[in-house]
Amino acid sequence: MSDILKGKTITDDELGEDITQLLDNIGDYDEEDYADYVPEDERRGNPEDDKDYVPAINRISVRTSKNLMEAYIVMPKQAVDRRYWILESKEVIDYLTDMGVVFGVDPMAVRKICDSPVFGMDVLVAKGDPPIEGTQGHFEFFFETKLSNKPVIKEDGTVDFKAIKAVETVKKDAHLVHYHPAEQGSPGTNVCGFDVAPKPIKDLPPLTGKGFYTSDDGLDYYADMAGKIEYKDKRITLSPVFEVNFDVGTDIGNVDFEGDVIIHGCVTNEAYIKAAGSITVDQVVDNCSLYSKKDIILKSGVKGNENTTIKARGSITTEFVEFADVSCEGDLYADVLFNSNVDCDARIHMVGNHSSIIGGHVNAVEGIEAKVAGNEFGVRSFILFGMSPQKIQRMKDLKEEIKQLKDEVAKVEDGLLKFERMSEERGLNFKEDPRRIQLLRAKVRHEVTIGEREMEYKRLEELKEKAKDATLKVNAKIYGGVDVLNEDHEYKVIDYEAHVEFRKGPTGIRMEKIV
Repeated sequence: MSDILKGKTITDDELGEDITQLLDNIGDYDEEDYADYVPEDERRGNPEDDKDYVPAINRISVRTSKNLMEAYIVMPKQAVDRRYWILESKEVIDYLTDMGVVFGVDPMAVRKICDSPVFGMDVLVAKGDPPIEGTQGHFEFFFETKLSNKPVIKEDGTVDFKAIKAVETVKKDAHLVHYHPAEQGSPGTNVCGFDVAPKPIKDLPPLTGKGFYTSDDGLDYYADMAGKIEYKDKRITLSPVFEVNFDVGTDIGNVDFEGDVIIHGCVTNEAYIKAAGSITVDQVVDNCSLYSKKDIILKSGVKGNENTTIKARGSITTEFVEFADVSCEGDLYADVLFNSNVDCDARIHMVGNHSSIIGGHVNAVEGIEAKVAGNEFGVRSFILFGMSPQKIQRMKDLKEEIKQLKDEVAKVEDGLLKFERMSEERGLNFKEDPRRIQLLRAKVRHEVTIGEREMEYKRLEELKEKAKDATLKVNAKIYGGVDVLNEDHEYKVIDYEAHVEFRKGPTGIRMEKIV
């Protein structure tokens, strides 16, 4: 046999002669010659001569995903003689059909594994069409649903109190809401040819509440009255609003309103405003009294002239407070507190680049944070964080009062029991006896008072618990002349300090540097 056929190296002198011999013998080689240079795994031979021969199509298996949206062909990791591994695309597709894979077969993927088998791995050959999911129904609101009484802090650190919007009002018949109904999806098909249903989409229940009416199809909501609108817990509530577009003083008279009060002017000249809802004043508050069972928002601040009282069961937000008495059960937001008495059952947030507490008595149960405390002239300022001595004393007084009231109730019950015994012993009815009626009234009166006092005591207990983690944080400067207080402890600031925080320690108040 030719050295070229054997793969041997030949010299240049022999090259011409071997090429001639090669050309003369094309097609005239035997299997031994072929075996000398064709790799073993590429020689197919005759499968029928191999007693262990198994057709390739019988060696593959089909696997589907759990959701039947994908089908894979798996070729054995250890295949029999690969000389016989012959697959045709049509053969594979027919096999998939026999195995139940009748939809989404990719002919290109099948052809690829026929031409270039991949052993010991899943090969994706079919994909179903997933269902198109429907669209959830949703409400489109035409009024502001997320209101806040917190002031807006600008990029430069200044505070915009006038941008606060804590109350949203609407006119009668205003379009409030439109409901976009749910849209059902369309089915898909898995690799076995079966429909795959999309998830059913349910429409949202109608909105509940009061003060509105709906269109005939129930998709649109309209205001049934002019007033304040709120959206909370999937309820729309419209309530009356007392709204004034000018200043409020003695010419208006006292305002006692079972709803929200909005004043776009000033409040002055000893005006008295009481609201079951919130109070919002756009201009300056001066020489007046404001009481709210909810929040108070004073966009232009308070010039109290030592004759202004402001109380809120909720929070208070104001640009500044000067020479006024202010108290609230919620948080207080301000830029400046100047020579005022402030009592806050939650937390005081002094906002702005130069937020300051100067002079007066300021107390917040849950803590205070400000940029500046006191001033360079050493004005006397009392700043108390945590429970005030007055609140602690009130708890003691309440405890004693409740005990005394319960003792009185016990005496009354003894007296009522005597009437019952007298009734049994004498066979008389004492139910209408004036003395017994007087005792009953005293019992009811005492029990009502006990309930009120116990509620107040419980609230103070909760405040005392919240006060445990209270601190006074001064992010810039605190000057001499400031007295920092916590319960019965006192820390007198003598010299200027910067970036400090005061907290209650085991033996009193300690001052720490803010890192």
